[in-house]
Amino acid sequence: MQRTRCGSIKKLICVVLVAVMLFGFVPGGIVASSTAGNFTYRIIDANNVAITGYTGTTANLVIHGTLSGRIVREIDASAFQSNTNLTSVIIPDSVVTIGNSAFSGNTSLTSVVLGRNVTNIGANAFWNTRLTEITIPDAVTTIEASV
Repeated sequence: MQRTRCGSIKKLICVVLVAVMLFGFVPGGIVASSTAGNFTYRIIDANNVAITGYTGTTANLVIHGTLSGRIVREIDASAFQSNTNLTSVIIPDSVVTIGNSAFSGNTSLTSVVLGRNVTNIGANAFWNTRLTEITIPDAVTTIEASV
């Protein structure tokens, strides 16, 4: 009887390990999000993260260059979408990519300062905002349609 119980436990451990390997460590698998203050983010690698969401209500947001000790490299698609509280945003120099629709629908957003290392701005990144001022750095090489 003990042999069966031990065998069942080994099978369960194997199934759990396979699931973790498939969904936890393989690119394209299930990506868990983490939080730091009002930000949610995903881990890109050991040193870098991408902001995936924001739950704060501040009007004038300064995004810091690190979250939980990792460098903020990207602002993912729709990360700040439809946040009507934001009126201005300062994006740190560490960010290189701003995803599609990242700030779209922020109907109160009037001012954005992009960090000097932003190279890519996704489609509709600032669609349906009230931008009157935006600082675009020389590093930008790609601006997708309908920004």
